[in-house]
Amino acid sequence: MRNAWDVPWSEAGAVRLLETCNTVLDALDEDAFAAVLGRKTAQASATSRAEAERDAWCEALYKRARTWLWQDRDDLERVREASQALATWVDLETHPYDGLTVRLARAEGQYGRALLLALKRLDEKPLSGGIWRGRERIFKELGWTDWWQWSKAWRARRFPAGRPPR
Repeated sequence: MRNAWDVPWSEAGAVRLLETCNTVLDALDEDAFAAVLGRKTAQASATSRAEAERDAWCEALYKRARTWLWQDRDDLERVREASQALATWVDLETHPYDGLTVRLARAEGQYGRALLLALKRLDEKPLSGGIWRGRERIFKELGWTDWWQWSKAWRARRFPAGRPPR
């Protein structure tokens, strides 16, 4: 059976993913796991259960915001709200949430911030072809054709067809 999170990027897949996210967010009580994680307790099972619920909560918020951003880049208000809710639980500039931060910065026209975050991520994981492609999209959106062509040529040398990036 496929994981409910793994849906293809299509309009029907986006709707299904949003339904899954809303189901998870409705089923969990944020205050309940926040109360357990906010206190030091000797009950390891309660803490681990609360941590699992918090992780599911964060994943649902992240995927919902990413799906909204993918669906409609003109309506960014609800993406910002979901991003702010997620920021209370995780650092949005760390993996895997940094991708949402880069995409949101690009959608808001903050290309410098998006480039800085992409470069920071490339320092951590230099063999990521997805980050290279995202950086190339930013170059293209800015109209920096020389940088875009250089990056494409460098990526083709660094990641030949026989050895795709990880």
